[in-house]
Amino acid sequence: MSTDTNNFNIKKIKGDYAELICKHHFELMGCHVNKVGIEELSPAFAKLKSDKQGIQSLKNRMQYMPDFLVVHPSQDNASFVEVKYRKNVSNDFLKEFSAELHVQYSDFIKDGIPVYFYVLTNSEPYVHIMKGKSLKYWEHTGGFYPVGESALDKFPFFKGIGENDSFNEVYAESIKIAIDDILWKQ
Repeated sequence: MSTDTNNFNIKKIKGDYAELICKHHFELMGCHVNKVGIEELSPAFAKLKSDKQGIQSLKNRMQYMPDFLVVHPSQDNASFVEVKYRKNVSNDFLKEFSAELHVQYSDFIKDGIPVYFYVLTNSEPYVHIMKGKSLKYWEHTGGFYPVGESALDKFPFFKGIGENDSFNEVYAESIKIAIDDILWKQ
């Protein structure tokens, strides 16, 4: 197997792992989570070979969709969520990564479409969250909040509703424990 193929396969596994953790994180809060993107919505459209400008524009837009559409259990709040896995995350890295994500998703942000960035890492805290267009807060991390930060509890999208736990509670009670176990930390 070529090095390029091997690197792609490894990145794919890490990305799938991060998406699975994110999906369960929101589902345990009581959210409804749908995978979006061209491959999920229409594999046939993803493989379509057309030179028509309208088709290419649509295809380009769909290829850059965030990973998930998450509907909050309150049924009055929803957002796209883009998931990434990165190892050895530092504040400097998060600041640079924040700028990259804001460029990549500038059309969504410019149009006022809610999008959150969920970054899973290999060290505690394992999860960092940022809302698109939140660069002015937490400038030393580019707008990312580490999971467990009490400020996350203030965002309606991360609050628990009724018997559903909040984002931080789900992390402490399930997600962190599972990641520790997978990484053989316990």
